[in-house]
Amino acid sequence: MRISVDERIQGTNLFFREYLEGYRQRVHKYYSDAFNKRSDSFPLMKPTLMFAVHLDKTTFFLFIESDQDHVENIVATDEQNQEYNEMMSVPDHIREEYITQICSVAGNKVIKRKSLNDLAGLSSNAFARKHHGIIPGAGFKWGEKEADWDYRVYQLEIAIVKTVKFSADFPLFDIDAITARVNDDQFRYEFEESIKAYNAGLYLASSITAAVSVETLMKLLFIKHIGKSRLPQKYFITNLVEELKAKEIVDEKMYHRILSINQLRRGVAHSKTGKVEQWDAEQIIGSIKIIVESLF
Repeated sequence: MRISVDERIQGTNLFFREYLEGYRQRVHKYYSDAFNKRSDSFPLMKPTLMFAVHLDKTTFFLFIESDQDHVENIVATDEQNQEYNEMMSVPDHIREEYITQICSVAGNKVIKRKSLNDLAGLSSNAFARKHHGIIPGAGFKWGEKEADWDYRVYQLEIAIVKTVKFSADFPLFDIDAITARVNDDQFRYEFEESIKAYNAGLYLASSITAAVSVETLMKLLFIKHIGKSRLPQKYFITNLVEELKAKEIVDEKMYHRILSINQLRRGVAHSKTGKVEQWDAEQIIGSIKIIVESLF
């Protein structure tokens, strides 16, 4: 069921301030030390202008640093909707640039981007009128989750800085043979950064970055065997490997191996203690070797 633009505008106005409040309370309560060390990692702590761009089928939110918290709703014209709908097969960053142009702001001013689906967990009817009574509470929780996400990004940023001086040589096997076999710059970068983090003893960063490279491998396989035009707008390890299994590109054993990697990644990313063992990182990195040798 498509939610009307008017419903989404009302929902936007209801969630915005609670979203910021949830975010800021979370940062003050749990991440104050990180914020004091690197305030730019938590951009919504500053007064924020949020543009809400309402297209026919969805809504995009662009956050801009401002002198006060406020929201501006922009309803796309018929021409803008048509132009956006014609961009479904182009890379994400081009569509993002188009949304930015609708707001008439410079891209470098945008401190965060979200879609309605991002906020509501892929449920585009979250702003339906029947849900308006619970939107403020939901907005607060969405803000808390966003603060948690920014803290994870902060951890990775710190880890990457620490790993710059570390080697990308892996003690268990030759990673050059793996990256050469895939022959993709994005995968090479992600995999090497994972190895650097591993060598630095930063197993959380290593595991998460390695899992990102698995997602890249799934994307490359999907494009090669199914086609770039059929790549989902929102893709994850799980939905890509489901399609690859359905097309018999990966067998049952490999399918479950990849799902296991994803489960391990999720466990690592949501660890309450933040502690990740060397074994966890080695399991994901070793599985990447098996995936590449079997499928590339």
